Amino acid sequence: MVELKTHIYKTKMEVEPHISDKFRQPIIFYMAHKNDRRNFFITFVIVDFLKNEQTFIITYTPENIEKIEKHEEERIFKMNKFSSPHCSFWIHAGKNFLTFAEMSGFFYLVDIEKGVVKVYTGKDIGYDGSNRIKEFGATFFKDPDDKNYFYLNATSRNEESGECLSNFFKVDLKLKSLDNVFSHAISRNVRAPHVTRKFKEYLLNSEFNARKYRFKKTGEIITEKRSLFKHVYENLYEQYCKKNDKKYKSEELYRLNKIIPGKLELEPRFKNFCDSKGRDFLEICRNEPELDFSVLPGEISLINLKNKTIDFYGTTYCAPAHFEIDEKNDFIYSSSHNFSNLGQRYFFGPAAIDKFLLKNGKLEKIGTFSDPSAYRLTTHKLFSCEGKSYIASFGQPNRIYFIKADTLETFYYDDIGEDVLSGLSDIGNFLNYNDLESIVLKALEISWDGKMVFFVGSDFLYVYDFLKRKIVKKIDYHPSIFVDGKIQRFYCRTTHCDYLT
Repeated sequence: MVELKTHIYKTKMEVEPHISDKFRQPIIFYMAHKNDRRNFFITFVIVDFLKNEQTFIITYTPENIEKIEKHEEERIFKMNKFSSPHCSFWIHAGKNFLTFAEMSGFFYLVDIEKGVVKVYTGKDIGYDGSNRIKEFGATFFKDPDDKNYFYLNATSRNEESGECLSNFFKVDLKLKSLDNVFSHAISRNVRAPHVTRKFKEYLLNSEFNARKYRFKKTGEIITEKRSLFKHVYENLYEQYCKKNDKKYKSEELYRLNKIIPGKLELEPRFKNFCDSKGRDFLEICRNEPELDFSVLPGEISLINLKNKTIDFYGTTYCAPAHFEIDEKNDFIYSSSHNFSNLGQRYFFGPAAIDKFLLKNGKLEKIGTFSDPSAYRLTTHKLFSCEGKSYIASFGQPNRIYFIKADTLETFYYDDIGEDVLSGLSDIGNFLNYNDLESIVLKALEISWDGKMVFFVGSDFLYVYDFLKRKIVKKIDYHPSIFVDGKIQRFYCRTTHCDYLT
């Protein structure tokens, strides 16, 4: 376990009582430093409307950087550019909390009282020996039947046999006990489920990082990004060799080129040939009948904790992520984002929110929300307002949708700031080839009465009035933060925000 000292900075907000009263628990989101090459040193930001206060818990300091750089397992403590913290919950309210990040072999325990952040790996929670935890999931929840525990998932590899497992644990909040409630064998490249959430005697899990790419002409299916890149560039290199009267040799391809998603390096002449086929990986594949592919629907799973069984269910599109639960009616709403990171993030079409009914231990899909302009739908929140149920979600980049939960019809949508989607003939192409990050909105939370929505932008926090359909408060959250006498350059690294509960 690594312990990092924090710099804690507080600043006041000015929020009218009729707004602040709507958000009665602190909300947490995340920032990071622009010079952090590891994407590891998170700034935890707690927004407390009842105190009209923001608290910044900063870990990016020279002392902490040096400590990690000198650590014997320093390679573990980093995140890729697409990853971010995904959930947090109190251990002791107001004192300390746990935070989990996407695609990581570690998690954080933030102790506000002591001013430290403890970073845990699998070894630190008693899971070691021949079985080594490779990766933790990203989003977890306290046990609804016993708030002293939560459910955790992680993938592991046996160093002796090579066997890989997807494991599900019941863990006490103090991290003193770790009870394996279910495990099943997986292949080496399978990642940890994105979300694990208990409902009744079941665990809901989403296979967000799994993809199945199917080539349209041949029907061949590939399940791993590196294999997809190898297939595509081997085909292109064969074409290149044929055009230049050369004999194709795969060893020559890999000697002269680096074929890795996100780290693609091509020999100049071969690169010029590939550039003539399209401006990037996706366009090249779309332009080549032999290489054009589709992405198959994703899967969620349901683990029966009593029977120790697991069942898988298809979602409308790939990349299923989060769950919202209507506990009174046994409805489960699951989002599927319909994108993949292939060197960069590509959207394949609109996203979807599937509605499942849990009945007799099985999930039955009974409806789907999708809209031609609704891409990604990163966060979706189920809420009630004046006796009716709705779902709120942001589509890429800045369009908020309010959906009738019973019929899955759009109640209304609104563009926060500039309307960049209306009038476009190909929204997917526009999103894939324009840098819109400065206006992207993803993280949101709902007031206790359903009448207001809190969300996080790149420069401001917002409160939106659901009934009046307008922004009613805008809060700057980029104060001049000094660490070691210097103003620090922080940016928003939030995909989700949540009440600290």
